[in-house]
Amino acid sequence: MEKVKIFSVSDRYIAYLRQDARLKIVFDNKENVRSHTRKYLGVVFRHDEYNYFIPFSSPKNSDYILQPDGTNQIRKSIVPIVRMITTDTASGKVELKGTLKLSNMIPVPDSELTPYSINDEKDLNYRMIVEKEYDFIKSNISTILKYAQVIYNQKTKAATLYATQPAPNYIKNTVDFQYAEVRCRAFLAEQLKANKQSPENADTPIQKESLIEQLHRPNNAQQRRPQQPAEKESVLARLKQPTTPSTHTPKPKKRSKDFER
Repeated sequence: MEKVKIFSVSDRYIAYLRQDARLKIVFDNKENVRSHTRKYLGVVFRHDEYNYFIPFSSPKNSDYILQPDGTNQIRKSIVPIVRMITTDTASGKVELKGTLKLSNMIPVPDSELTPYSINDEKDLNYRMIVEKEYDFIKSNISTILKYAQVIYNQKTKAATLYATQPAPNYIKNTVDFQYAEVRCRAFLAEQLKANKQSPENADTPIQKESLIEQLHRPNNAQQRRPQQPAEKESVLARLKQPTTPSTHTPKPKKRSKDFER
């Protein structure tokens, strides 16, 4: 099973995206009205060269269906919204703890992601909620990733997929993923310019090993031993040496074994 981690996204990056009129649909980070230590929480998966962040959202009235007897029935999950439903082990009560808004997922650079530690959450009530959400995500990660791929394809290939038929209603209220990727690259370019970094040292969407991949890497992985420096004697110098064979037979050198990964 894929390893799952919860992350927060920097305020500056969310503000950067939302200042663009085409990305106003990106969730507000509510920097000034937070009731918990959290920032902008969600789970992250890798799509091509991008980290895609799926934000958490609190339950809304629209997540329920009012029944004739006055009770609320939790709606089932659909492609744009995964509802994190848990069952209390003591009472057997089914509860909606929150939702994952796949229609609002965004590409995020490594530099703007921070791993979130549930154990560091000081609000105990909120901590219990996040723990149950986390358990749900771990148990349903395959479905979550499947829905994420579906909605990405539906949005980015809408012109082809829905040329002769109406698109699902939620598509028009879904983040323009390809444009968000353009803005993600623009953000990195602006940070590069501001920090006066060289292209070789700058963070880019395409990295050999992303933050997510680092977290997924086994802890006991060994690094390959660096290559030995080149021989001091150049090829040209060897060509200038006499061709008369030497009477002395040198002993063969022992090969050094590289460490395996």
